[in-house]
Amino acid sequence: MSDAKLFQDPVATARATHALLSNVRTDGHTDAGTLLTLAWSLRELTPRQTEFATVPISDFDHRVPDRGSSLLWDEPRAERMFAALREDRPLTAEFPADGPVPVGMPPSEVQVTVDDARIAEGLRASGFAATASAAPHARPDGPTVVTYDPERTRYAPALAAALPGAVLRPVAGSGPAFRVVVGSEDRGVTRVVHDRSMVEGAPVAGDRLRCPHPKGQKG
Repeated sequence: MSDAKLFQDPVATARATHALLSNVRTDGHTDAGTLLTLAWSLRELTPRQTEFATVPISDFDHRVPDRGSSLLWDEPRAERMFAALREDRPLTAEFPADGPVPVGMPPSEVQVTVDDARIAEGLRASGFAATASAAPHARPDGPTVVTYDPERTRYAPALAAALPGAVLRPVAGSGPAFRVVVGSEDRGVTRVVHDRSMVEGAPVAGDRLRCPHPKGQKG
């Protein structure tokens, strides 16, 4: 049975409810009947009416004595999220997508050489370790090109977010720095900010995730 039809079948819903209760911790007021009532009320819920989010994290490797690595909540943003849930406000409105683009790696760890002082300055404004090299007499036709060593691949998305339209070219042996050649189709620099939590778990509506409609419809 597909997930889209689960809530339309009382027997399947009951089985899923009991399986859920045996694997998650709940408060003392939550039992199988409570979850069944909730599940049955959600059977007509459309993807557009749902939102998915991860509790904001401030430290993905918080060390706790005798426990090791753990996730540490970003308390101010977590409180905003739970306050929105309690007040039945949209999470996507509470954490809008405008402003600097979140990236998963710290720009300060990305070394960049770029043949344009203006672009270098824009990258430094977002924290990149950018230096300007000599500019050519004429810009090459086409988009900006970024070459880098494949060993630095995990940092490439952060720089790509800051240079919209740039073409990424991994080249073995390129060294630790990303080399940026600005093309005639340069689109400038987009401000970015290191925010792994929003990269991996920003609130999003179900229709954006292409969740199935309970009746097989779209939207």
